[in-house]
Amino acid sequence: MTTRAVAAIVLMLSSTTIAACSADHHRATTPATTVEPVSSIPKPSPSQLVRTCPARAPRHVPSHQRAGTDTALVPGHPIGLLACRYHGFNQHASIGTLATTATLPPAEVARELNTTPKTKSSVLFNCPADFGETYDLYFAYAVGHAILVRIEHGGCTSVTNGDLTLLFASAPVVRSLEAALGQDKL
Repeated sequence: MTTRAVAAIVLMLSSTTIAACSADHHRATTPATTVEPVSSIPKPSPSQLVRTCPARAPRHVPSHQRAGTDTALVPGHPIGLLACRYHGFNQHASIGTLATTATLPPAEVARELNTTPKTKSSVLFNCPADFGETYDLYFAYAVGHAILVRIEHGGCTSVTNGDLTLLFASAPVVRSLEAALGQDKL
């Protein structure tokens, strides 16, 4: 839970306690009023946040995770992001096993991913070698479940949310993932 979320909860609990303690006194002297919440900070439930990365990368990125995934890699306004890097071939650990994790700013990464251009050509691309290393990004939302977006670190650095797959993920995102999570050594 973030510091802002804790502060909002403490503030709401204090307001409730004060209102409850003074309700009897005010009921006799003032008309009833509605108290508006002090803060509208979205509070995701524990099931909405992904707190740890799976030990092994999921085999597939599920489709239809959320409305809008057919037109944007990261639809809506995510409030959390857990990034997981999984090993590729020729590493000290098996392919698909968890290498490292990090939390990243969800709005910035989502904005950059959503700028990935859609390929309009039917030309086949000749991509470099892909050794299977992936970055799995779990975006959490205030309402609804988290979504998984996968970036293939090698080859054409394809990116998918299960419904939309694009080649050549945003270079700034790939660089920030490399800086935060590292990369396999060949």
